[in-house]
Amino acid sequence: MIIWLKQVNIILYVWLGAIKWQDYRPIRVDKWGNDVVLFPVDGYGTQDIIRTVIKQNKIDILWFMTDPRFFDWLFDIEDEIRSTTSMVYYTVWDNYPYPTFNRPAYLSNDYIACISKLTHDIVNKVSPEVPNCYLPHSVDMSVFRKYPEDQVASLKEQHFGKDKFLIFFNSRNARRKMTGSIVWWFSDFLNIVGKDKALLLMHTDPKDINRAKILKPYFMN
Repeated sequence: MIIWLKQVNIILYVWLGAIKWQDYRPIRVDKWGNDVVLFPVDGYGTQDIIRTVIKQNKIDILWFMTDPRFFDWLFDIEDEIRSTTSMVYYTVWDNYPYPTFNRPAYLSNDYIACISKLTHDIVNKVSPEVPNCYLPHSVDMSVFRKYPEDQVASLKEQHFGKDKFLIFFNSRNARRKMTGSIVWWFSDFLNIVGKDKALLLMHTDPKDINRAKILKPYFMN
């Protein structure tokens, strides 16, 4: 999907998955009107789409995201793109050993934003000469913050039981998050440690119509 921010003259090209859209008409966000326009694109995009967008809109930044394997076609024309437009890569790679084979992809960008601390370490090890930063997504420090140490023990005892081993799952109920596998694994864990020795607390949607169904979404003990 291509996102056009008209006022600041920026185009963001964002990978949303290899899907087939039912409607290709431009989408506008109520809050921003014509200042934010979304253009649905099938699959991961093509070189010609990028060329067309750059030519028609004279963009300042090409912003794209996810791991490098989806963008071989984009890195192949990085010299062409960067002659007029900066490439900013919001990347994720959360596995060691260091993927040195990604170095050509990292070097194809003007700037790299890293979605995790592990990715940040990888980028700085594999391609330290490329300007980069750690830019976590969906982290609101007013919501996700460390709970006061002196209150943790009493809170756990009050709500979950003093002697129980507590496991917290906080994520979307998407297939790749493997919520069903978490529940299956926890059931086996209870068989080992005892049914009253542990508790699984899941903060997710138990009845997502497009995902797995979790029969006991809140407490598995």
